[in-house]
Amino acid sequence: EAQFFAKSDSGVGQFFAGDIDFPIYKTLVFTLIDEEQYLDRVNTLSTNNGIGFAYQYTDLLSQNYTLIFESTNRPNFQLALYTVATAFTQKIYKNVLHYTVQPYLAFSNTLDYLGAPGINFELDLIF
Repeated sequence: EAQFFAKSDSGVGQFFAGDIDFPIYKTLVFTLIDEEQYLDRVNTLSTNNGIGFAYQYTDLLSQNYTLIFESTNRPNFQLALYTVATAFTQKIYKNVLHYTVQPYLAFSNTLDYLGAPGINFELDLIF
């Protein structure tokens, strides 16, 4: 995926994602995650690199595990954050209504890499 964009708050930039999936078994997939974004106005380059495992319990229920390392070039190129997460996704109505619950631990350099817990909830309505 490649995107070129112009935003009123951060200026022009580009985003690139090149994730590679390796099916291990019909219900298990290993993923290499590689993403980067550049914002021109603030001259900032950030990268996300990591790995993920996805397991599909049924056609409507799946779980994945990820380990992501985020780096940035401000003030110098360094590891800014790494995150350990798992996500549970259920398709209530296939191709209509899905939800995901993702608990995670984020280890930020601003907190001396001490784990900070969090949770994301996503509701998708497809029409």
